Amino acid sequence: MKTSKFLNKKAIMVILSQTQPGFTRKINFDNNRLYYQVETLIFGEALKRALNPERIIIGCKNSKSKVNKLFINYLKKFGCPIIKMRYESAELAKISINILLASSITTTNVLARACEKVSADWHEIIPALKLDKRIGKNAYIKPGLGISGGNIERDIYSVGEILKKENKTLSIIKAFQKNSLYMKSWVYRVLKKEKILSKKHKFNIGILGLSYKENTNSIKNSPAIHLLKKIRNTKVKVYDPAVILKKIKNCQQADNIKSLVNNSNVIILMTPWPEFRNIKNILRAQKSRKIILIDPYRIIDFEKIKNKYFKYFTIGK
Repeated sequence: MKTSKFLNKKAIMVILSQTQPGFTRKINFDNNRLYYQVETLIFGEALKRALNPERIIIGCKNSKSKVNKLFINYLKKFGCPIIKMRYESAELAKISINILLASSITTTNVLARACEKVSADWHEIIPALKLDKRIGKNAYIKPGLGISGGNIERDIYSVGEILKKENKTLSIIKAFQKNSLYMKSWVYRVLKKEKILSKKHKFNIGILGLSYKENTNSIKNSPAIHLLKKIRNTKVKVYDPAVILKKIKNCQQADNIKSLVNNSNVIILMTPWPEFRNIKNILRAQKSRKIILIDPYRIIDFEKIKNKYFKYFTIGK
């Protein structure tokens, strides 16, 4: 079916969706009126990103093609750089952004692991790295629980498909996937090492955070859900400001942060929601209670609340 059959002869078509490289050029439509625009959606920041884009990437028939006057004038109103390139380059540009983020996440987690081995502190190193112009102040270099959400892992798979016959080149893509899976089990390894899951010991486990990151209710590829499935035979209390779980039997939903903290002696911060930083005020009032605090993203400044009864675990230290 010809798409042009349903459109005005002067109309343009803009593909604003994730596609595999090569998709746009195959559309049965006049290439001089067909564009691919790289979407910049980030969960939790959709409106902000739509109104204030960092840059606009436009895919055209080729890099020298003229962009429709009405379309380009509309894009110029956003006041950001507009980069024009061929369809295939634009389609791969979005994937490339996510692959470089995956590289940064993986490298950071490897170096954070090295810190743990030599008693260094990754969070002390971060400011020095950000002052290096080749890395930059906005570099994504905080350690965490692997690659979460759906977009980055989807694009890792996409590049894997493109390079599936290039075994040597493909090895780095497989390394991203392997490291991500390893880091998703970081909390589980702490629980096992501290014998928290042992039936011989009585622990009340509380999990703060279920969404795959802060400011969203999405649990797609969430480290918290990954953990809950691994400890499905252990009863836990959970709280998330945006997520209500209904299908996981071993979970009891807490009404609020304070209720969960007061009734748990193992507290696990699985999502770096800003409001979770306030648990330090609750913990200060419980100086004589033995508590294990597992904080992979280092939401809490433990130096300000530590005492002989608290045990603290974080990535990269």
